[in-house]
Amino acid sequence: MSIHESLRLCTTSEVFYVVPADGSEILEVDRTSGELRLTRNVNAVPPSAAVRQIYGLIGIIRLIAGPYLIVITGRERVGSIGEHGVWRVTDTDIIAFARSVRHLSEVQNRHNDMYLSMVRTVFQTVGFYWSATYDVTHTLQRLQNTTPEFKFLPLHERADQRFVWNRHLLQDIVSQPELSRFALPVMHGCILCRIYWNWCICILTLVFLD
Repeated sequence: MSIHESLRLCTTSEVFYVVPADGSEILEVDRTSGELRLTRNVNAVPPSAAVRQIYGLIGIIRLIAGPYLIVITGRERVGSIGEHGVWRVTDTDIIAFARSVRHLSEVQNRHNDMYLSMVRTVFQTVGFYWSATYDVTHTLQRLQNTTPEFKFLPLHERADQRFVWNRHLLQDIVSQPELSRFALPVMHGCILCRIYWNWCICILTLVFLD
């Protein structure tokens, strides 16, 4: 099962709406309760919502000020494995659920800013990769020897969890099976694709997570 690859993030003061390009379903994230729900109501997004292009959800992180939504806002195609595109994260955004930090003390606010700066620093490093249609955590040989049922599993379930860098950040999403097409496994490491004599050679070096 592939992941929604091209998305619009529509933001209001109450809800984040994550809308795939085909508009087949919409992920609603309640900014007050933190509830995630799926709707197929194409009119769910109000006209007043602020709209921006994103390419995937890295997940949700909780800091002192509350939860933050981490989204991919920039990408670079590094190559292909067969017909499957492989992408590198070039930019992200970390968006607070809370509309203000007035509920924090001065010390809490300072600490929250420090942690937020640390998270931003992590995503400024080079080496986060993903594919919306191919499981890059397994070798081609391994994938050729799997069952048909395995190939129909959502990508986050198929992936070797040792190499899914954002597996903890995805917990709120993967806990609801109906949201599987929004659960994007992201790897950290190096992926190098080169074409030699009409053959595409991909070298993958992924970081092992214990």
